[in-house]
Amino acid sequence: MSSELLKVLYCSFGVIPEPTGFSFRATELLRGLTPVFDVDGLTCKSPDLGHIERYYGARMMRVPVGAGDLPTRAQAFERAVRRQLDSDEYALVHFTDPFAGVPLCELKAQYGFKLLYQVDGLPSVEVRYTHPHLEGDRKFMARLRRQELFCLMSSDAVLAGSQLTASYLRTLGVTQEKTTVIPAFADLGQYPSDPPPPDHSPLRVLYLGNQHSWQGLSTLLFAVSLAIKSCELRLAIVGPQDPNWRAQLEEMIRYRKLGGVVEFHEPALGADLVSLLGAADIGVAPLEKSERNTVQGAPLHKVANYLAAGRPVLVSDLPLSRELADEGCAIFHKPGHEGDLARKLVELAKNPAKRVEMSRKARVLAESKLSADHARAALLQLYGSLLGERAKLPLREPTAASADAPTSMAAFAPAAPRPEGPTQLHGAGPGLFVPQAAPKAGEVTTDPAQRADAEHSRPRVVWGETTSPGAPPIPLTDPAAAFLAPPAPIPLVALAPESQSDAGAPVATPAAQAQLDFNRGPSRPTIVEMAALETAPAASVSQPAVADAPAPEVAAPAPETSASAPEAAAPAPETASPAPETASPAPETAA
Repeated sequence: MSSELLKVLYCSFGVIPEPTGFSFRATELLRGLTPVFDVDGLTCKSPDLGHIERYYGARMMRVPVGAGDLPTRAQAFERAVRRQLDSDEYALVHFTDPFAGVPLCELKAQYGFKLLYQVDGLPSVEVRYTHPHLEGDRKFMARLRRQELFCLMSSDAVLAGSQLTASYLRTLGVTQEKTTVIPAFADLGQYPSDPPPPDHSPLRVLYLGNQHSWQGLSTLLFAVSLAIKSCELRLAIVGPQDPNWRAQLEEMIRYRKLGGVVEFHEPALGADLVSLLGAADIGVAPLEKSERNTVQGAPLHKVANYLAAGRPVLVSDLPLSRELADEGCAIFHKPGHEGDLARKLVELAKNPAKRVEMSRKARVLAESKLSADHARAALLQLYGSLLGERAKLPLREPTAASADAPTSMAAFAPAAPRPEGPTQLHGAGPGLFVPQAAPKAGEVTTDPAQRADAEHSRPRVVWGETTSPGAPPIPLTDPAAAFLAPPAPIPLVALAPESQSDAGAPVATPAAQAQLDFNRGPSRPTIVEMAALETAPAASVSQPAVADAPAPEVAAPAPETSASAPEAAAPAPETASPAPETASPAPETAA
């Protein structure tokens, strides 16, 4: 990399990679930054991810925040943010939530970086759905709202995930000049430009996403029970499993006698997701008329992927939905109205010719305004406006391997489609992807182009089985089978009462975890690599001081506190598997 490459920190109290819309959005945006900037990422660590690794060219550092409740984990992450700012200098810091944003805003003047707040959702709105036991904690909720306002007012720019979100932020005092909107998008390169016709019988209905109450799955199940009296259809629910909501949904399925009609599947990524969408006839997003969907807003990446795959969309009639789709490729139903949703399902089931026409229009719309290349270019232009004269310096020497990479902030335009090359991960299709330098010995990399050859020269461990070199991986499932026959049951985790805190969150079974490991593909160290790292001598690697011991359960500091020097943190705990060496490790900081 050039010595003039500006350093950027992407900071988020979330897990990357993860089978969620948030992780997909973060991954795609990072892919646009790494060809131009020296990017560090600071995120939360999950049990199946390493402490540090290369992720699409970014140095991804993960903080083990423990298994306490939300305020305790947020406080642990805040201390890690403060230590990271002591470790390195950054021209710009990009964050996604107030848990990371409060310390950044407090230290912004001291360190002199520009600050970008990416608002895909606000915890003060969503925590009542994701952590319902905290809604009654008035002190915590009031502090959370103050922290959000503090971050919004202190940031140099705000990036909203939808026009509805931008409108809501203006009611909180954020000016229109300060706000940029990058709506939901999809990686068009991974989907066929001529999608298969959605003309199956019975009708194959696909839902992608989590099982939170704002998604409207209960309305969808009720509508399906009404629709099957007039037509044949199959519904596949694909996404992360929420133990509490899963139990309620299964109870509804038993009560409505939908056992042979509705099936649950673990998240699908990459080629599995493309195949699953290609095997479906329509995609559904039955959003409820909740504060999250009608006031706050959010980027609807599931709808963007439906359209990119050329699938007609059946979605709630909300301003948030109409930002992405129109009546040529979508049918809108009254939000929360089971009867209206059922009538629209029957209408689509009995009219395959209409579905085929809507499929063609869906792909055309996606190509016109939902390209991930356009989103990455818009983000780079926003970075350029924040960095000013510093952004006009040449940032990377052009080479034969990276001729399509922009070398200055004036060159940011959607890239032309790249010729076909190595198999890439979800989100790694044509566009601004640039092969990175070869990793050093012992370094873990997740850049697909670097891993492709290695994947064919060593055995792959999938679901505990070893396949011969060059053999295709074991498929997650036959896509068509998701709509034709009940799959093997997904092991349920122990159910926790609704009032249970995060400390008692259930842990996935080994079988479910192995399936998730396979879904992630080469976007994370393989089991073989992790075993090699565990046996490597501890002295042969260096580890950045980003890990942190869980903090005692105390309330997070209010944003009104004055900017002060970072507090002394407890020594980072020893980890079972030492972090791999990176090309530019963060300096050790004094404990």
